[in-house]
Amino acid sequence: MSKLDESEKSAAVRRERGATTVYQALREEIFNLQREPGSGLDEVGIAKEFNLSRTPVREALFMLSGEGLVHVLPNRASIVAPLTMHRLNDLLDTWLILTRAVCVDAAHRRTPDDLVDLDDRVVQFEVAIEAGDILGIAKAMLHLQRGYGEVARNFFLGRYYPLCLDAGRRTLLLHYFPYASAADLAHQTTTHRAMITAIRVNDTVACNKIAGEMLAAILSVIKSSLEPSIADEVDLVTSPLSHAAPPEKMKDAPLMDNSQRIAKLSKLLKAADCPAIAFVPGPNFYYLTGVSLALMERPTILIVTAEGDVHAAIPALERDRWAAEVPHAHTVYWQDSDGYSDALAELAKQVGYAPLAVEGNRMRQFEAAALSAAFGSAVSDGTAMLASLRLIKEPEEVSAIQRAVDLSEAALVATLAQVRAGNSETEIRARLQIEMLARGADGPGFDLIVLAGGASADCHGIPSSERILKPGDALLFDFGAKLNGYSADITRTYFCEEVPEPHRRLYEVVLEANRVGREMVAPGIAIHDLDHAVQSVLRDAGYDANIRHKVGHGLGLDIHEAPQLMVGNHETLQEGMVITIEPGLYEPDVIGVRIEDDVLVTDSGAKSLTSLPRELQVIGR
Repeated sequence: MSKLDESEKSAAVRRERGATTVYQALREEIFNLQREPGSGLDEVGIAKEFNLSRTPVREALFMLSGEGLVHVLPNRASIVAPLTMHRLNDLLDTWLILTRAVCVDAAHRRTPDDLVDLDDRVVQFEVAIEAGDILGIAKAMLHLQRGYGEVARNFFLGRYYPLCLDAGRRTLLLHYFPYASAADLAHQTTTHRAMITAIRVNDTVACNKIAGEMLAAILSVIKSSLEPSIADEVDLVTSPLSHAAPPEKMKDAPLMDNSQRIAKLSKLLKAADCPAIAFVPGPNFYYLTGVSLALMERPTILIVTAEGDVHAAIPALERDRWAAEVPHAHTVYWQDSDGYSDALAELAKQVGYAPLAVEGNRMRQFEAAALSAAFGSAVSDGTAMLASLRLIKEPEEVSAIQRAVDLSEAALVATLAQVRAGNSETEIRARLQIEMLARGADGPGFDLIVLAGGASADCHGIPSSERILKPGDALLFDFGAKLNGYSADITRTYFCEEVPEPHRRLYEVVLEANRVGREMVAPGIAIHDLDHAVQSVLRDAGYDANIRHKVGHGLGLDIHEAPQLMVGNHETLQEGMVITIEPGLYEPDVIGVRIEDDVLVTDSGAKSLTSLPRELQVIGR
């Protein structure tokens, strides 16, 4: 190994240690409320405090965000995660369930040494109460409760019970310990001693009962801390506010102005000398109506004319929803028992039997044939004409994509905190999907790709329950959550526990290609030139044979939509486009590395909608 290699390796080790130090210190400060919920986390200031560069600080914040202790805002600033009181019931329910479970297990599995340890911990709790230090009391009580989990010797409870206790630590410091009286705290020590006795004699019925009493006492104090103390003394009857009109209930803001979109399509139809075009459920259907319907065996047809009129043939089972959401459409409804031929004939009559184009890349053959029969002439393919319809994103669309990206990234961070060697690809994928749904996603935007080791070289491979993550493996995630019709499309590649040196260089080359691509993005840049510049980074590094795909694509209601970022496409980037930059290198059966970002084209260049670190990351340690 050269001196330069040794120096680089030493620097990497120092950075990893620095990140761990910052992570541990910030984590404790957050739990102890030394850093208040919602307060900012200044990377520069923290770096100076620890005499480190910003890179290990970012890595520490990344780890903390994986635990839900840090939030990354849309402007990329980091803050301490606020306390969300609407989740308090969930927290206390989970705490009670887990406390009952660990104490019952502890009653079955305790040893004499375990009982001595629990007795010591309850004494420490009593000593902390006598000292009167709120922080010390909190630590001692949680230390005692962790003891129950350790005695239970249940692998899964041993992982999740401490997480639950940590999640409640800040809430207790704000709403329990400052308000708990000496009698309240004395009751806690009595309750814990009763619990230890129940564990000692293997009385599982008592364990369940005492756990309920323990949490009920805590909840009683928390409730009292939230009750108004002087509000009843304030006269609101004569206040000007008492005569104000009640605020309207918030409604979901419409994501789109459908009338403007219909007008845009109308112009395209006139320019193409096309009287009308037909759609079936899918991205364009949703774009024009705001209604998401499934593509099923029942034909569901939307027709827009060059004059901007909207016509539709809708199955009767969708009548109520369609009539409420698209009241301006001239709609024919049809029953299953009647079939759809008469409905399409009526639709053709409404439109005036005009020559009809169809969404050729979406419409199925039987639907096109039925429309041809109803209109009395062959339909034409309007796919090319539609290419520019959704090319430029409206501000509301950009916001929707940003929300999907933020949700996706938070889900991945939470997943990474749980990934370990020994997990299967499908296990990791399932966890990622659960984390997405838990954060409010409508679902994944596409089949999530999670590939380990040599399988990561399969660009669009299918995760397997038989492939197990091993130390030194690359772990590739190509993922994105769907929210309100719009999806993220992000790829990151990580390494489990360690990085084989040959793979480190390959990763750095892909990282550089990603940087070149993002920095080149600007209005007026030829797409051909962008792809060529990015791929040249890979080729010049000697990896020509390991390139498998173009540099990116458009992103919106479709995961892959116009423009296609590839050599030969001489169109130019335009302000308002949302595209992906996703260079990759693949060595068959050995490793695949891809780094994909979602990027908005602005008047000043690229604005990355993704904020996950791109630098090489080691996970699972």
